[in-house]
Amino acid sequence: MRIDSTRNRAWIVILCACVAILPIGLLLLALAGTADASGRPSLASIEPNHGPIGGGTSVTITGANFTGATGVMFGEASAASFTVNSDESITAVSPSRTPQRLVDVTVTGPGGTSYWTPDDRFGYGPITTRFDPRVGPAAGGTPVTISGFGLGSTMAVDFGSHPATRFTVNPDGSIVAISPPSAGDSGKVRPTVTTAEGVSVYVNPEYECLSCWPPGYFWYGPQVTQVEPSSGPQDGGTAVTIRGANFLIPFWQSATLKVMFGSAEAADINLRSETELTAISPPGGGTVDVEVLTGPGTSPTTSADRFTYAHGGTVGTLMPPSVRPWGLIKPSKLPRSRPRPALLRTGFTSEAPDGGPTPELRRISLDVSRNVAFDTGGLPSCPLAKLFSSYASPLGTCPDSLVGRGGVVSEVTLPGQQPVTLVGNLLAFYDFARGQPRILARVTTGEPLPLTYVIPFQIEKAKGAFGTSLVVPKMRNIRGKCRRRYPNCFAQPYTLKGIYGHISKLEFSLHRLFKPLQGKRESLISARCPAPAPRSSASFPLERLSLRYSTGEQTSGVVSRRCNVLSG
Repeated sequence: MRIDSTRNRAWIVILCACVAILPIGLLLLALAGTADASGRPSLASIEPNHGPIGGGTSVTITGANFTGATGVMFGEASAASFTVNSDESITAVSPSRTPQRLVDVTVTGPGGTSYWTPDDRFGYGPITTRFDPRVGPAAGGTPVTISGFGLGSTMAVDFGSHPATRFTVNPDGSIVAISPPSAGDSGKVRPTVTTAEGVSVYVNPEYECLSCWPPGYFWYGPQVTQVEPSSGPQDGGTAVTIRGANFLIPFWQSATLKVMFGSAEAADINLRSETELTAISPPGGGTVDVEVLTGPGTSPTTSADRFTYAHGGTVGTLMPPSVRPWGLIKPSKLPRSRPRPALLRTGFTSEAPDGGPTPELRRISLDVSRNVAFDTGGLPSCPLAKLFSSYASPLGTCPDSLVGRGGVVSEVTLPGQQPVTLVGNLLAFYDFARGQPRILARVTTGEPLPLTYVIPFQIEKAKGAFGTSLVVPKMRNIRGKCRRRYPNCFAQPYTLKGIYGHISKLEFSLHRLFKPLQGKRESLISARCPAPAPRSSASFPLERLSLRYSTGEQTSGVVSRRCNVLSG
């Protein structure tokens, strides 16, 4: 799972700010715990520290410098009434407050208003502020300490919509509840406490440390309910779909998602959703448990997670994907010897033979006939960075580099979300960077997931009957981003890598007439008809497509086309 550099910088800023204000906070706490020489009131304790939202709770406030107090506030509301008992004690009646909330109680006197401290908090209704620990196994059974305000009369504790196995109320008002088994509906649940005053709400107190983020939830570890296929060869390489629950890692944890086949770690893990992932089986033997490891824990072993390594053969391996390449050259009437400007259309469809998920491509190689020439000399280049610009269309910034159009149908899965099928528009631009000519296929998708990503086809020399190769060597290195302000992709553009290989259809046309700064008019694509005299037509291999998948499978196919000799 990737980590966004923008988000890292934000955390660094927050951390620096916390370090900067720490001495100030310690100073304020020190001042609050002792009598202020200037006569400012200071609070040491509040008893009781909670009451109903209707108000009317008599509260004893202990501290210093209360003589001559002119006001007592519960948050932004004045106390219903108060009495100064001594310089160190005040009795105040809480005002009403809705909704449930945690507020600071302050006292104002001749020396000023008391500083806020953790000891001046008053909770309206049952309030939870901390859960410890915040993670546990899917099987349940984790003792979780729940702290807060007004929890002493607890009648029930729930984890999400499921009751705790049992709970105990401690003398200090905290609760120890035993987590129930995960229901599998979500990896995180919010513990709630029910008292005579209602159901608790969670409040993150200001003094909660950053390492406790995100607060308010209990995270269950993963569980595996199905492994498909459940067998494969001993040399590994089987694409296995693992289903279950709670496969997400909380983003505040630094753990890495892992899948273990017995004691061997699987490769090429692809998290498709919170309940499904795929992995490639490592070499092994016998029957092993398939375990998923996340930050909150490791999936418990059951009979449903078994995988058997079969001797030899291909037991349990997936059938090769069904691939259909296609292509054509226009016009079909071409000169016999000297090439003329032409348009090349190319593409393919790729499907799982069993109707399952779209197979993931790792490499695309498209070899084009030596009778079709590519000429990029003098063609303006469009840098990759311009294709990702959020402020200007590449059609406006790189109009002279546009060399083709097309479309892509693919299945994309964002981390923690269900896979969606997307139809994208493709614009192809020429680029020359670091001595490598490329066709950059910029793809933009619409609802339900607006994305922009670029498929880079390197232009290379081919051998034999083919003269030019268009190659995408590493599909996993393709980067893209969500469009600005799209909720499924976070609030800002967010770089996403390694999720664009599940292509079921790709097609585009290449054609461009251009004139270098010095020289005659040229064409990106030129073609001739290889019919030997005196024949007037010929059939020739136009393209050879080779696809390599994450399963290790490799498929290829050749497209042949007939051309006619252009007379005259």
